[in-house]
Amino acid sequence: MIPGVAEWVRTLIVLALLATLLEWLLPVGDLKRYASLVAGLIILLALIGPVWSLIQGVSRPLASRWLQAARPSHLGQLVQRQERQEVAAVVESLPGVEGVVVQSDAAGVRVLVSGQHLSPGVAQAAQAAVEEVMQVPARRVQVALQPGPNTAGGAGAEGRAGHGSQLAQQSQ
Repeated sequence: MIPGVAEWVRTLIVLALLATLLEWLLPVGDLKRYASLVAGLIILLALIGPVWSLIQGVSRPLASRWLQAARPSHLGQLVQRQERQEVAAVVESLPGVEGVVVQSDAAGVRVLVSGQHLSPGVAQAAQAAVEEVMQVPARRVQVALQPGPNTAGGAGAEGRAGHGSQLAQQSQ
């Protein structure tokens, strides 16, 4: 017999014997009913415990195998792109903002915000959004405000939002 299964069966037998002994010692009444209920629950947990461990043990290797099969650099790029798009969407929702371009590299994150009537706290809100979403310290965040219609963009744009439009995705 498998060693783990033998130990499991031994544990179940000991718990069942203890539950039976407890029932013999207790007088008839409510206390005996509650003790039987608790003993039954303990035996049930002892039955389910190894099955639960087996399920958790199987799911972890599958997840780690999937993560190892995927290219780590590709996953990182996808996460960074999603973070840039989220920051752009948050900043674009601020009053007066018509366009947002978010660029990130090893040096930090640059946010270019354009609009004709930008509200006073747009730069601070953009910086806070980058800090919260991308977990980048404030000293590595540069926010530039550009008055006028959205002329930000170009080939190097990594995260972009336009007024009322969906987030554009551009490969790095």
